[in-house]
Amino acid sequence: MNDASDAMCRTGEPVLACDVEAKLRRMSASAIDRLLACEKKELCLKGRATTKPGSLLKSNVPIRTGTDWDEGAPGFVETGTAAHCATATRGQHSVTLDVTDMATTWSEQRACFNKAEKHVFAEAKETRARMPLEIKGTGSDSGSEFINGEMYRYCKRENIL
Repeated sequence: MNDASDAMCRTGEPVLACDVEAKLRRMSASAIDRLLACEKKELCLKGRATTKPGSLLKSNVPIRTGTDWDEGAPGFVETGTAAHCATATRGQHSVTLDVTDMATTWSEQRACFNKAEKHVFAEAKETRARMPLEIKGTGSDSGSEFINGEMYRYCKRENIL
C-alpha cells in the first residue's frame, strides 16, 4: 500500500482493488479527460452563486488584508461553502463546508444539511476539533452562514481572529 491508500484506509474511504488502483495510476490525464468528457459536459454549470452577503455584523467583522496574517505559520484558515444544487439554487440542498489551513494546506470538509447558520456553525466547531492544529484566524466570504451573531461570538470567545 502507498501513502494515498493508507490515508484512505485511515479515514474510512473505499479502498480500490490492487489491479484497479494500478490501472488508474498508469492512466494519463488526457485519457481520463477523454473517458470523462461526456460526464463533465453534463455536469457543467454556468456559475451559480449561492452566497448572499450577511449584513448583520459586517461592520464588526474585521476585513483581512494580505498583510494581516503570517500565512507561513499554521493556524490561519480560509473557510467557504460549496452548494450541491446542480442548476437550481432554490429550495433545500446540502452544502460542503471547507476549511483549509493556508500554511500547511491541511483541509477538512464537512457536509451540512443546508447553509443555515446553525448547521454551518455546528460543522465548523466539529471541523475545529478534528484539525491537527490550533486555528488562530479564519477568513471567509461574506455569506450569512459565516457573518452571523453565533459565529462572531464564538470566534471572539475562542480568540480566533
